[in-house]
Amino acid sequence: MHDRPIARPIDDSVVGRAAGGPVLLRRARGFALAPFALPPDTEAPAPLLCVGGQMENAIAVAAGRRLLLSPQVGDLSHPAAVAAFRRAVDLLGSLHQTEFAAVVCDAHPDYVSTHYAESLGLPVVRVQHHLAHLLACLLEHGGGPKRMLGVAWDGTGYGPDGTVWDGEFIVVDRERRSATRVAHLRPFRLPGGEAAVREPRRCALGLWHELSDGTPAQLAPLAVRLGFKPQETALLEAILWRGLQSPVTTSAGRLFDGIAALLGLRQKMTFEGQAAMEVEFAAEQVTTADPWHLPVTAIGSGQGWQVDWRPAVAAVLDPTHSGNPARAAARFHASLAQAIAEVAQRAGVPTVVLTGGCFQNVQLLELTTERLQSQGHTVLQHRDLPPNDGAIAAGQALAALWGITTVASRSD
Repeated sequence: MHDRPIARPIDDSVVGRAAGGPVLLRRARGFALAPFALPPDTEAPAPLLCVGGQMENAIAVAAGRRLLLSPQVGDLSHPAAVAAFRRAVDLLGSLHQTEFAAVVCDAHPDYVSTHYAESLGLPVVRVQHHLAHLLACLLEHGGGPKRMLGVAWDGTGYGPDGTVWDGEFIVVDRERRSATRVAHLRPFRLPGGEAAVREPRRCALGLWHELSDGTPAQLAPLAVRLGFKPQETALLEAILWRGLQSPVTTSAGRLFDGIAALLGLRQKMTFEGQAAMEVEFAAEQVTTADPWHLPVTAIGSGQGWQVDWRPAVAAVLDPTHSGNPARAAARFHASLAQAIAEVAQRAGVPTVVLTGGCFQNVQLLELTTERLQSQGHTVLQHRDLPPNDGAIAAGQALAALWGITTVASRSD
């Protein structure tokens, strides 16, 4: 305890543990500002400022052949975090003692970091959120191969089609300077939009709505079980069937949230990721579990594939699982790992990158890695950069330097 002003506040770092070794979940004290080497074929001729995302924000500067990533700042929804964010920009600018040539930000138009980038009067480069996740992991691996399949599973992120992405499979081809979305989780609606991020039970209703194929169904029994009042149920039922205030998402994070609610583990959250963590912790109680088959189906003509999670939701809703949520949670993890491996096999790309906040889940990470390696894939994971949004700025730097900033839909 002391009464001296804190010149440069910095959080403690947080490290997780997986089979392959430790994984940084929050890169701060003891790690930042240690530099990263840019890939051998990559150089920043002039300093490039990268301002990251909204959650777990950190900023980066690429200059010459190295990249500096600031300590994690935090959620930019809070004024104190925004002030720390601005101080971090000033610090990295002063270390380089030069003007930035351009600023790189997330493609989401409403992020605080995006607004800040636009206010600087510099050339602005916008990078798709999930692509930044993938490239951040490649930075750790010397740039990786020329072509790879990235599995970017997160909470919520802005998709180029205007929907909420986050259960994405993206092929990055460095020689063609392209990134192509080849598959994703089956979309579903989030009743109430942002409210569903805080209430997993809303995600559960969105899953049930999609399970019913969009035909009016009786939500009341499920809504009562999830703790909704009659008036709330009527409103949620109306907005789901009419598609009002219910954005479409492919989010793996929201899928985990919905499963947590259906298993009776968590209906409302008090911190980010709480529901998904409880599904993971439940699954850890079971040694082995057989997966449910989640079909990987073609979308239209040449539009890639989608992973159909509906069999897992139907199984969780089955009364036979009501007394054993741990077993159901374990089977859910195994099902997702099996589905990822099937998409990778269809894509036919030898190297697979696992990234995004969902891969902080050790159960999901290890089961998926084991499945992929058994099929002969090389698997790249995070170690020194967080799988979550704390590494977004690092990925933004590579995106700008490589000239790969957006994700196209598959059309071949």
